[in-house]
Amino acid sequence: MNSRKIMIRAVLVVIGLPIVLVLLAFGFFYSVFYFPNWTSATTGAVVSSGKKREYLLYVPKSYDRTKPTPLVISLHTSMSWPSSSMAISQWNLVAEENRFIVVYPAGTGRGPKSWEMTGSETPSRMSDVIFISEMIDKLEESYNIDKTRIYSSGMSNGGGMAFVLSCTMSDRIAAVAMVSAGLDPGLVQACRRHISECSGLYGELVSAKPVRTESDRICSRCGCHAPPIHGLR
Repeated sequence: MNSRKIMIRAVLVVIGLPIVLVLLAFGFFYSVFYFPNWTSATTGAVVSSGKKREYLLYVPKSYDRTKPTPLVISLHTSMSWPSSSMAISQWNLVAEENRFIVVYPAGTGRGPKSWEMTGSETPSRMSDVIFISEMIDKLEESYNIDKTRIYSSGMSNGGGMAFVLSCTMSDRIAAVAMVSAGLDPGLVQACRRHISECSGLYGELVSAKPVRTESDRICSRCGCHAPPIHGLR
């Protein structure tokens, strides 16, 4: 009976492995042909806190070094890679149309990467915060970055990291946007200034009104005194 199970498993592996490889190849070529800008990014790195930290960088063809250019920092989800963030967000296409630079930094981990948002360090001294700050320094040395228009976006774990940046680097990050992210109550005390929160927009993509309960809760935690603005037109 055991030998039969082993035989069945071996057959499944033999059949399944080629299928997986075909699907991976299809995904790669689909990205190349339907999203050509996906492969136009370059790899960069900085040594931060004694470790080599890497990122992917996309500079649009319309980039003009004589003009200050906005920068968007796109943060990947937990157990993922910068290339995944690039493929999912499709920021490169938007950057090409609107002339801004996009950088996709990598979190930490031997395999898939994640962002570390807990530990004994104060938020401003977290290794990931220091890395992103030093990465911005390097990009500002190499490109004409508009220092008043540096933004960050992220999903899930990456969105949580964007929250951290909004608290610890409000002097450099103009605004952040996130999807399915959580805000650690312990990080609120580290905010250099109150967070101006906006949940969703009216429009063709989001027809529902913003969730007031969540925005009211965030305003309460952040000590906002002015009445919140629910929705934008």
